[in-house]
Amino acid sequence: MTALILCLALGQGLDVLAHTRDGEKIEGIFVPRQKDFLDPYIEIRTAPDQIFNMAWAGMESIRFGDPDVVKHRWSGEVEGEVLIATFRIRTPWGRRTLKKGDLTALEIRDSSVERGPANFEGTWQTTFGPMKLEQKGESVKGRYGYSNDRTLEGRVDGRDLDYRYSAPSGNGEGTFEMQDDNLSFLGEYLHEGAETTGFWGGYQAGHREAVVRPGDISTGISESRLRYHIRVPEGYDGKKKYPAILILHGSNMDSFSYIETIESEWSDLARDYILIGVDGERISRNSTREFPRSNYTYVSWVGKRSTWTGTREHESPPFIADTVKELQKTYPIGKLFVGGHSQGGYLTYTLFMHYPELFAGAFPIASGLIFQAEPSVFEDVEIRRAQRDAPLAIIHARDDPVVGFGSSEWAHHAFEEGGFPMLRLFDPPEAGHGFMNLPVPKAIRWLGSMASDDAERLAAFSEESFEGKRYRDAVASLRKASSLNPGRAVRSRLSKLRKAIEKLADPPATKLEKRMASSKGGEWMDDFLAFRGDFAFADASSKCMQIYSRLKEKHRKPADELIRKSRQEKDEETRRALWKEVLEKYFATKWYPFVKKWLE
Repeated sequence: MTALILCLALGQGLDVLAHTRDGEKIEGIFVPRQKDFLDPYIEIRTAPDQIFNMAWAGMESIRFGDPDVVKHRWSGEVEGEVLIATFRIRTPWGRRTLKKGDLTALEIRDSSVERGPANFEGTWQTTFGPMKLEQKGESVKGRYGYSNDRTLEGRVDGRDLDYRYSAPSGNGEGTFEMQDDNLSFLGEYLHEGAETTGFWGGYQAGHREAVVRPGDISTGISESRLRYHIRVPEGYDGKKKYPAILILHGSNMDSFSYIETIESEWSDLARDYILIGVDGERISRNSTREFPRSNYTYVSWVGKRSTWTGTREHESPPFIADTVKELQKTYPIGKLFVGGHSQGGYLTYTLFMHYPELFAGAFPIASGLIFQAEPSVFEDVEIRRAQRDAPLAIIHARDDPVVGFGSSEWAHHAFEEGGFPMLRLFDPPEAGHGFMNLPVPKAIRWLGSMASDDAERLAAFSEESFEGKRYRDAVASLRKASSLNPGRAVRSRLSKLRKAIEKLADPPATKLEKRMASSKGGEWMDDFLAFRGDFAFADASSKCMQIYSRLKEKHRKPADELIRKSRQEKDEETRRALWKEVLEKYFATKWYPFVKKWLE
């Protein structure tokens, strides 16, 4: 589930202090752009026909004026015109985009300079839950854990905190090292009796609302102690609502970088949508000041709405759901589409299925469906209705070397089996695992069309889909448009389209009905699955679907039992015999296409 995202701001980040003409001092990280994978350099026009390239390495300062003056450790001072229009500086609370004309000077600072003794006072979100520390001089003490029943105390030595801890499972000791931003720490601990150390990190988690600036990315901390990032479009008007995209990062990444990728690669999405990213609550050992990285937790969480019992409340799904509710109250967010890449994609399914009321649609990317989010584990009528009222776009390249495409094949089939009308698989043959190489914009535009509340727009999309032979889309959008009480002209268009769809679906449906009713085997299953993919929700398919539904109810339990036995069976021939029995006797189940593939 590793995220192979290409960071568009390549190169080593520089620790800078920017001085603005308004007297503001902005400290942060500036990442120069690279060209052709060479060391980053700055271009300075020193004469009308002469441009001087100066490496950022060794740069000390730039004084902006007429002329600009660049001071370099090895080249001395160079006067001329700095050919950079804007400087994007990442600060602890977001990104500031500064035009050259806004600046009087830019100092490049030595990030290795000692920043003074660390202060560990405050509320932190850590690997082992929230932690509240008090510091008096060099002495630190506090409590941590979701039940607040664990203690920690120690002494500060420069940037380090050497500590001992006490927990119900035993005691131990370790060291935290404060990062240069003074907002996060990384460290290790050794439990008594253990032979190896474990990782323990954390970040400042006091509530802080992000202050939005059009075109920039602002960072805040939610009341659920999650770090979030938000970018509002240029020309932003806080009095009107905007559709929004919530993007969840891959493992050992942060959603800030994903927002930057969307902004840089797919500028039309950044123009039309509020972009939001929420980071995982567990800071990664790979974090740096330039790129604070995180991970989500969700594999032990089953929620309260499925048939599973027993759950860990303190994992990412409820934290993110509460953060989304907070952001929807704070910012003018309209329809919200949730998506995530790799690790974030697995979490996307969980959020979409357990909190369908929060989202207008979902787009899991290069990931898979965990059992806690399977459609079959939800029985509540209202939850099931809400799940099926929203579109789902599954994105996965067939050549993905990190998360196999079979994960999304299974997910897509599970949602077809579960009766999700607005469902589409975006599966380019060659795109790998990288986020920016996948058809994310196409999927989001599809979600926007399917989630529309405008009957005329839905009618047009249905007509377009029919012409493009995307019959499932045509049927689903037609059904939704019809439910919105359209005007006479739109009703006429929908009626004409419905007749065309039924005329196309009726002949194969009639043939299937006869085969399904007369056959004792499942030789019709492949044709049925292909037909269902297109016309499951057309009126002509109702009898086929009823026959299949009755068979599925009979076949489900014995098929599940045979699959369970096959997973425990070590003998290959016996395992194949169990699969063959599923294929021959209990074919009308979700296992059919996969058992067939396994036997091949």
